[in-house]
Amino acid sequence: MTLIGFLSVSCSKEECELTDHSYEYVEQGALYGDGDEGISASNLVIKTQTEWDDLVAKMDAVNDESSGFENVPSNFDEQMIIACFDQVRPSGGYGIDITSTDVVDGELQITVVKTEPSGASTTVITQPYVIIVMDKCEGTVTFID
Repeated sequence: MTLIGFLSVSCSKEECELTDHSYEYVEQGALYGDGDEGISASNLVIKTQTEWDDLVAKMDAVNDESSGFENVPSNFDEQMIIACFDQVRPSGGYGIDITSTDVVDGELQITVVKTEPSGASTTVITQPYVIIVMDKCEGTVTFID
């Protein structure tokens, strides 16, 4: 059964006026710290260097996750990061991805898709995540999953 959920993160009362709402991956993978990173299942809009540094510190708390990150913004005045974390899972094979970013009626809508294992999978505890970077939007960001 598929559930459709909406989570809205209000960035300001302005409308999102992105002309280019394409994105690049920073990283897509899984945390292997048995949940000790302390990151709950969540969708995050990161608009400052401090917020990014705090997230990276959590992600690196157990294992070095950030050393392979690509496309990390150097200017948070122009770009923002979207980070989506699944819940801690009892095995490998789970995944999470962002499949689209669309501006609809001045609102940035981000579609997040979670997948389950098909066939045999590892027995290690994982927490799937995906992180993208895109042009900054000062309007409302809504996550659709």
